[in-house]
Amino acid sequence: MKFNLAKPVLDLDGNQVQRTEAEVLTMEYAVRDALTRPPQQPISPDESIRRYQLQTKVFEVGDVELDASEIVLIQHCLAQAYGPLVLGQIAAVLKEPVTSSSKAKAD
Repeated sequence: MKFNLAKPVLDLDGNQVQRTEAEVLTMEYAVRDALTRPPQQPISPDESIRRYQLQTKVFEVGDVELDASEIVLIQHCLAQAYGPLVLGQIAAVLKEPVTSSSKAKAD
C-alpha cells in the first residue's frame, strides 16, 4: 500500500509544528528520525539494517510503498521517539493508503 507522509504534523490548534525556527515538522521527517534514533534496547545487526533500509525508503520523494510489517516497525519506533501528538497523526495516515481517486482530488 502507498502512503503520503509529506504532510506537516499539526498541534492541537491545527497549527504546523515547527521542527526548527525555519522548518516545519513533517510526518516523513518524524518517521525517518524515529527509525534512525538509537533503540532503547539492543537490537540485532539485521534489525538495524532493516531500520536503515526502511528509513531510506521513506526518504524517497512521493508516496511510499509500505507493507504491514513496515508499518508496525514505524509505529514502534515512533512510540519510542515521539509523543502521542506525532504518533497519532502518523498512525491515522498509515491507515489510509493513497488511492488514484484520492490523488486526483488532491491535484
